[in-house]
Amino acid sequence: GSNQNRTPTPLVNPSPPPTPSDFYPPMPGEFLLIGLGLAHPSDISVRALKHLRTSCGLSALPGAPDEGTLKPNAKVYLECYTSIFPHFSIDEVSKELGVPVLEADRTIVEQQPEDLFFTPVLEDDATVALLIVGDPFSATTHSDLTSRAAELGVPMTVYHNASIMNAVGATGLQLYRFGQTVSIPFFNDKWRPHSFATKIRANVDADLHTMCLLDIKVKEQTDENLLRGRAIFEPPRFMSIATAARQLLESLRVLGKGEVGYDEQTTVVAVARIGSTDQLIASMSLAAAAGFDAGTPLHTLLLCGSLHVMEEEAVSRIRLSPEEEKACLERGERAGDVGTSDAENTEEEDEM
Repeated sequence: GSNQNRTPTPLVNPSPPPTPSDFYPPMPGEFLLIGLGLAHPSDISVRALKHLRTSCGLSALPGAPDEGTLKPNAKVYLECYTSIFPHFSIDEVSKELGVPVLEADRTIVEQQPEDLFFTPVLEDDATVALLIVGDPFSATTHSDLTSRAAELGVPMTVYHNASIMNAVGATGLQLYRFGQTVSIPFFNDKWRPHSFATKIRANVDADLHTMCLLDIKVKEQTDENLLRGRAIFEPPRFMSIATAARQLLESLRVLGKGEVGYDEQTTVVAVARIGSTDQLIASMSLAAAAGFDAGTPLHTLLLCGSLHVMEEEAVSRIRLSPEEEKACLERGERAGDVGTSDAENTEEEDEM
């Protein structure tokens, strides 16, 4: 009875609550690598947004009575090729965050980071931020970027966010039961690689699911424009669930089930616009997926290994009806093999 009113002794003495200066220490120059999340520029964390804006000389959040003045050497880039917000322009991202945002394509990120990102930080005490859709470390490109920054001694802060790599837990498939992730590139008349399919076989042998990341083409040039040095770009293209499934089925026909580990009846889960208000998650056979319309991008395709009882229940709840699968099968059969003329989800150039 005498112990009932005793205050428990903490195992570790509690630290004082962090102050704003702990979160945003003043830095003479810094490189910020900021994940934006999956669906909307406002998915950026409050902490990341405050650090970004205060480092640029602005108020911590947009809309303050005194917005502050943007530092002349502060630069904010949006990386626009490993993943994108298909329905938000650069200007709309800039408006949402309250800072001017520049586009960073593959050439800038992979070939010019020292000139545009690191040198301004080291020599001009500038704040340079690179915004990334998803999480900064979901693409190996950004791991390489941080290694190069570390080698040069560039002060750097990273802010994480949701990515497709963990958001697929919303399907009911357990994250720890995924094997190596596979990227599926667009086929064309001259290039139809099947190496991704043999990687799926390794996952099947280990009784693991496979996440297939589907190709996106942004600021691509025709061979003629590339050779002539003309800055003319093709409209953006985003691989659909149906195209990915048809390419997987082609790999099955070319290599055989023994090499790829799956067949037409393998259960797959189609994921579209994950994290948005109109996200779509549906399961079906791979053959049915070849005729499935998942709507606007971005899409991801999951190939299921054997299912735990809880996974089986979750996948069954999102399964297409027999009538829907039959209709998808018929559409897939009519579509045939993948070619260069296949229609894909596209956005107008000015939407990038």
